[in-house]
Amino acid sequence: MCVSKWFKKTIISLLLCLACASLFGAEPYVEKAYKQLDVAFEQKSKSELSSVLLTYVDDKFYYLIEYYAKKKVRRLVLENNYTFAIDAIYIIIDINLDSGYEDDNAIEMYRAITDAYALYKKKNKIPK
Repeated sequence: MCVSKWFKKTIISLLLCLACASLFGAEPYVEKAYKQLDVAFEQKSKSELSSVLLTYVDDKFYYLIEYYAKKKVRRLVLENNYTFAIDAIYIIIDINLDSGYEDDNAIEMYRAITDAYALYKKKNKIPK
């Protein structure tokens, strides 16, 4: 009887682990896309960012890649790098519009970033 309970617990634990792995595991190319986005943001390359996003725009895991790009945009804002943050979120919005996606979140991010940049310029007396 003791072995039976242990066996059931082990099987259930194993199944839960496998289920979690499949939920959180994406295709290996998603990791490759993340690395490409890292390079694009590091180099502040609008063309590279656009190229990476366009490569995967029709993919079933595009939402993960786009979400990662948005996280990178947020990081830029925290670093007060508003210029490339605005460029990057604009690229995301443009690709979504061209692909037929409606992304109110990206549009709200754009508004928030431009408003924050205006305040930043005003506070630091940066000419328009």
